[in-house]
Amino acid sequence: MAHVLIIGGGIGGQATALLAARRGHTVELFERDARAPGTALDRDFFGWRRPSVPQATQPHALLGAARNVLRVELPDVHAEMLRLGARERHELDWFDARPPTRPGDEDLV
Repeated sequence: MAHVLIIGGGIGGQATALLAARRGHTVELFERDARAPGTALDRDFFGWRRPSVPQATQPHALLGAARNVLRVELPDVHAEMLRLGARERHELDWFDARPPTRPGDEDLV
């Protein structure tokens, strides 16, 4: 087993750390943003400027491929996200008229 160092505590860094640790590696995750969120949602979530963290400024959406990895590799995390209120939406539901079905469309959730 290896000792893994991960730079960046965004969603990619956290997922990598979790997957490596579950495979038996020791993991250290380094994050430059030392500010810990508090209890005031408006200030701590909406007012926390984190320009180098994409999911802090963009919609919290996972691509279908990322969802499939989550479901296969970390099913407990996927289940907990749904339990806490995450919603799954098929990407083709955004269209007024759904395009013709193609193989692999079932993964676009």
